[in-house]
Amino acid sequence: VAVGERDDDPLRFAELVTRDQHLIPRLGVLALTLTDALRAEVGAGDNVTGALVAARAGETAGEYGIAPGDLVVSVNRTAVRGLDDFRQIIARLPANAPCALQ
Repeated sequence: VAVGERDDDPLRFAELVTRDQHLIPRLGVLALTLTDALRAEVGAGDNVTGALVAARAGETAGEYGIAPGDLVVSVNRTAVRGLDDFRQIIARLPANAPCALQ
C-alpha cells in the first residue's frame, strides 16, 4: 500500500504557518490569507476572499467549533479579506462578546 497525502486532509496546511506570524490568540488558531493557490486547493471561487484556518494552536478553537480547513469569509457580517483583517476584527471584539463566523 502506498502512503500518500489525502487531498481533503485539513491538516495539510499546518506546515505553511508559524505561531509567530499566523496566530489569532483569542480563537486559538493559526490562519492564512486565502491566496489564489489556496483558493484553488480548497475549491473556493475566484472572487472569494477570507482566511483559511490551517491549524489549532490550543483548545480554544475546539471549544468554538473551529477546525483546520475552515474558511472564514466574514465575522459578524464584516468581510474578512485575509489574515490581517481576521486578526483585527477579532481583536476589536469586546471580551466575551459573541461573534458569528461565516
